[in-house]
Amino acid sequence: MFYNPERKNRAAGGICCGLMETAVDRQGLRLLLTFTWLARRGRSRETGVFGEQWRRFADNWREFLRQERGMVCLTIFTVLFVYGIRLAGADLSIDTEIMLNDQQEVLDSWIGIGRFGLVFTKKLFGFARLVPWTENLMMILALMGTGAALSFAVWDWCGRREHFSLAWRLIPALYLTGPCFAEQFHFTLQAFPVAFAMGLAVAAVYFMEKWAWKKESPLWLLLGVCLGVWAAGTYQVLAASLVALFAMAYFLRITGEVCGGFCSLLCSVCSAV
Repeated sequence: MFYNPERKNRAAGGICCGLMETAVDRQGLRLLLTFTWLARRGRSRETGVFGEQWRRFADNWREFLRQERGMVCLTIFTVLFVYGIRLAGADLSIDTEIMLNDQQEVLDSWIGIGRFGLVFTKKLFGFARLVPWTENLMMILALMGTGAALSFAVWDWCGRREHFSLAWRLIPALYLTGPCFAEQFHFTLQAFPVAFAMGLAVAAVYFMEKWAWKKESPLWLLLGVCLGVWAAGTYQVLAASLVALFAMAYFLRITGEVCGGFCSLLCSVCSAV
């Protein structure tokens, strides 16, 4: 066989290319591992910060309930005075016979009109089959929780100043008895999911406001967005309710620092109504 220098050069070039590709692959793998390590480190740090902020939030919630037992009693009285008749009445109200006999068809129709959150709530709590007394009882309990949550949020937005105490005691009563909800709870089939979604809307605004105003962990924003989508997907009017709650939080934060307590209270009440 004859010596072929061209073949030798091609072989050497192939070996060099292989070595270069191996080096590039190793460098890419090293960069990938570095980025993965940094991402895990950042995620663990962010999770740790969020965990600490969540514990502080839970402590504030317990402190508020200890200090404002009168507010809790007022909220319970308001809910029972307005909606307590639903516990004693056997009237199914606006629910029709079709809704009672073929409830799955109704759930499917809700999905079609964008009320996925309502269907998810009923499936989550096992309320696919209507039991009127249980539905109304859970609605009242959900409204009580919503009132307490809104009072706590207003308490925090007001800077926990005592001269704003009328705001966090009055606004929950106005919110729970809003005209846009006057007829909604006569639909027994969806009474509890809507009441539960009202609480979700309050929690969503409060969590997103913690990120926007207090510059806390972005996980608050993520949690708030998820709860807000759930609430708006339950009952469309809650989208407007979210906007009103955002406006109320803004006015309580801003005008409370610039103006007096009466001006801030007036702005917040107007936003809630």
